[in-house]
Amino acid sequence: MLALIFESPERLWWSFVLLVPLLIHLLRRRRFQQQAWAAMQFLLQAMEEEWQKARLRNLSLMILRALILACFLAAISAPRSDTMNLNPGKVSDGTYHVLVIDASYSMNTTDSQSGESAFELAKQKAIEYTRGIAQGDVVSVLTIGEFERWVIEVPASDFQQAALAIDELEPQPTGGSLKTVLASALDLVTDARKSDPDLLVARVVVFTDMEQNLWDEMLNDGQHDSSQDLLRQFGQVAVVDCSVNPAANLAIKNLTISYPQGAFASQVSILAEVDCYYKTAETATGVSWFVDNEFVRRDEIEIGEQQSATVSLPLQDLSAGRHQIEARLDDDSLMLDNSQWIVFESPASFRVLCIEGERGDADAVELALHPTDDPDWPVTIQQISEAELEQQILTDFDVVALCGVNISTELNERRLRGFVHQGGTLLVTPGRNPNIKSLNRFFDNQDQDLGFGFRWKQVSSGPTSDETKMSVRAGDHKIVELFKQNPENGLGAIPIYKYVEVELRESGQAQVVLESDDGKPLYLYSPFGKGCLLTFSTSILISQEEERWSDLGVWPSFLPLLHETLKFVVGRRAEHADVLLGSAPEYGVSMQYGPLDVHVQNPDGSLSKYDLEFKGNQYSSEVFAYWWHHDFESPGIYHVDYLAGAKTVDSSLIAGNLKVTESDHQLLQSSVLDTLIESDINVDEIAQFLPTTLNQAWFQPLLLVTLGLLLLEIIWVSRVMKPSGKPGEVIDG
Repeated sequence: MLALIFESPERLWWSFVLLVPLLIHLLRRRRFQQQAWAAMQFLLQAMEEEWQKARLRNLSLMILRALILACFLAAISAPRSDTMNLNPGKVSDGTYHVLVIDASYSMNTTDSQSGESAFELAKQKAIEYTRGIAQGDVVSVLTIGEFERWVIEVPASDFQQAALAIDELEPQPTGGSLKTVLASALDLVTDARKSDPDLLVARVVVFTDMEQNLWDEMLNDGQHDSSQDLLRQFGQVAVVDCSVNPAANLAIKNLTISYPQGAFASQVSILAEVDCYYKTAETATGVSWFVDNEFVRRDEIEIGEQQSATVSLPLQDLSAGRHQIEARLDDDSLMLDNSQWIVFESPASFRVLCIEGERGDADAVELALHPTDDPDWPVTIQQISEAELEQQILTDFDVVALCGVNISTELNERRLRGFVHQGGTLLVTPGRNPNIKSLNRFFDNQDQDLGFGFRWKQVSSGPTSDETKMSVRAGDHKIVELFKQNPENGLGAIPIYKYVEVELRESGQAQVVLESDDGKPLYLYSPFGKGCLLTFSTSILISQEEERWSDLGVWPSFLPLLHETLKFVVGRRAEHADVLLGSAPEYGVSMQYGPLDVHVQNPDGSLSKYDLEFKGNQYSSEVFAYWWHHDFESPGIYHVDYLAGAKTVDSSLIAGNLKVTESDHQLLQSSVLDTLIESDINVDEIAQFLPTTLNQAWFQPLLLVTLGLLLLEIIWVSRVMKPSGKPGEVIDG
């Protein structure tokens, strides 16, 4: 098969100049006025004969000039021809070809010279491979990535259709696992051998940029033997190197948010973590910031190869509500890892449900979370008794505070555990007479692995004398960083008279925020699912009674302690609003509005609709409505609307970000690959499978032909224009 390819086809638009010789020919035609004259009869006969000869010469000269221009235009369009023998003497030997094309995001890396991506190169080589498959063989095509793993699943004999399917592939914004795809390929091969005994040989060809991250799972020490067993079950394995030579790549690995003045202030700071993996020129790199899709500023950073840097964007006086931030790097060889997004609220808002065991138990919490009568304060509090808890829809709240409540029923235990797992924050403070056995069923459910990493023991009393009284100190948790930076925080002056002894489990799930001066845990943070449990082991009751447990609730910094706690919780909430591409996140939906429709506007502006599904929560045994974001495939911001009929009753933003795993361009060395491949597995170069191809560049030959024709035209014109001296000869150029 012969294919003619123009490297610069845009220059063929100049083909209209081929009309120039024709126009010259038409404009220079002689026009005569004929007058009858008897004496001219014989002269006219001679002139007619010469006229016919001149017309032939002029027509030939016009064709020559057009041919010169055509050859010149063809030459500067850089044509080349590919002559391909599709089946050079091949006969089918019953081979099943499984083509595995790496579509992970590192394949978007472009070459510094040609500008061609590794993915385009892989597609070209895979298409060439299909053209060389012998008639009678069959082929399947798979991709490495989180989506569209099967391109051609059923073994196909239409190789042209396979080539078209490969040409339509797009790279994916995710990483990938070669071992997972090879396991799928083995399933294909096994099924094909059962259904068609004539398929004697299985040949797997992997087209990849050789990024080492793709092979880590197979090269892992614990997986090495199983990887060899997997490869051994194929007849032949070929690895095709489709790597390119990039110029530079930097990536934004993560965006985080901090509230320097607290979660309820309008000042926030966004931090971007930038990594430089490789670069060929020492130039400054720009980071552009966009707030709610509007450009706000650009920062330049000096960062060298294999270095990291942090860039911050301080924002003040943001309007109240939900916001989105994008940090974007300047263009480089791999564009997909240049942007990250984050969504947040400013100021952070909380809906709090306070459940009070006895009168006054929740006063300290309510005063700390709502210290003002300002109607615009972003915290709303609803207070109920323990008896009313079962009638509440917990998912309508962000924080549930159990103040002196013993969680007396198994139903409430399950509901509260499910609330925390779905992203809620549960605050527990002991009352005057805590039921430790009842509370430990909730804290330390080891039988079903539903615990929070600690258990309560007995109530103990601290020393009462002023010299030996128990006091408070900050632990190593991030919540109390502010207090540790301020030695005059007054923690050491808070007396602790009574407390519940706490036994921490070895899992390390429960983290100490505050402790006594002799190491007894007083305030714990326990993450669980998407939410967390906050537990005080001493009472925070505001009281002057001699039998009070502590003065923690009346301590002036108790308010900033809870505010710093919620600031930390807000950071975790922002993390859960940031979802990595390639996953299918699950979202619970409150049913207070009845049945809802879920509409999601994707980053490209398209609209997706999702149906609600109902299932029991594994922690609470309650039935909740969920929807699964199964089209979560593009980086950017997703706008989610919940509609009851035609009315939008709630909305949210989700940031879809790339998981940066394949940006370093660390290529797998052939020596490392040799440790995985055994001698009985045939690892061939792609040249052994490709059809015979002869490439011929035609620029120089066409340029030489153009020069030769131009010289011929000059000689011809000079001879034609030379007067012959013959009477009656018509001379024309």
